[in-house]
Amino acid sequence: MCRRQLYKALSLLRKEQDVARFLYDLATPGEIENLAGRLEVARRLDNGESQRKVSDNTGISIATVTRVNRFLTRGKSGYAKVLKLLKKSTQTDHSRSHT
Repeated sequence: MCRRQLYKALSLLRKEQDVARFLYDLATPGEIENLAGRLEVARRLDNGESQRKVSDNTGISIATVTRVNRFLTRGKSGYAKVLKLLKKSTQTDHSRSHT
């Protein structure tokens, strides 16, 4: 039940600033950094970087990089969905800045 409330709460937040405020209240700065680091690992792996290179370049342990890779390739497609949305958002942001 608690997890479902968290999932619902996150899905209701529409603005980046609102998500940032919620996470600030919900988690420690270290927890937020860990989550952000995992997302960066997923992005780099999705872009074709090797696990070792990602670990070396981010300072994130090879164990964490391996875990992220496992979920990226055999998880429930959560990383894939978010990475796709982030790419689309970035492309939209760039096209707006060039008009």
